[in-house]
Amino acid sequence: MRCMITFEQLNIESGLYQEIVNADTKKLSESLSVGLVNYDMYSDMLGFIPHRRLFDLAMVPLWRGSDGFRNELVILSDSILAEWEISSEDELLDMACGFAPDSSGVVFMELKQFCEMMMPDNPCEGDGITYMLTNRYLDYGASALCYDGIMKYISKSLGYGFYVIPANVHHMFIIPDYVSRIDVELHSRCVNDVNSLTLSSGEYLSNKIYYYDKDTEELVMA
Repeated sequence: MRCMITFEQLNIESGLYQEIVNADTKKLSESLSVGLVNYDMYSDMLGFIPHRRLFDLAMVPLWRGSDGFRNELVILSDSILAEWEISSEDELLDMACGFAPDSSGVVFMELKQFCEMMMPDNPCEGDGITYMLTNRYLDYGASALCYDGIMKYISKSLGYGFYVIPANVHHMFIIPDYVSRIDVELHSRCVNDVNSLTLSSGEYLSNKIYYYDKDTEELVMA
């Protein structure tokens, strides 16, 4: 996983700081993205960071440093608005959402396929109903849920509305709504039990379940 820091922590003489401040449109399309964090856990920091609240979560703008900067991941703060001559936080977040599909990509597939891709030498049975949503870097990929049109695309691909279970900041589990609510809640409890034993505090996202309604095209708290 990439090392996550804030824009304020960068040395203004560093190459990474200069890369961000002097970014042109091409560089923005390669590096500007978004991340999802737990709102309460980041509440103090969010006072100076552009963000957009999504229930108990917050979407923040991220900069993915190039290989020359150890692949660091930078949370952009309000101070970048003046550097880029951007008028508002909303404008920055809209830019970040717009560039994120190109800079970070999307991975959406059955959990079984995902496991086989990650561990080709280990058999994975899978349940045939659980899907993985993340990005191509597999870090802070839960934010792929925020990409324009992605929820509608997932619903169309599945042919159903779906439940969203945040596994951690890196990925989401997607379960079609033909699965019973009881089974979804059981699946969620299992995920949360495992995460409570394995996740660092910075990787925790939420214990909530969300639901995307195929007909209204809205995400709600389940």
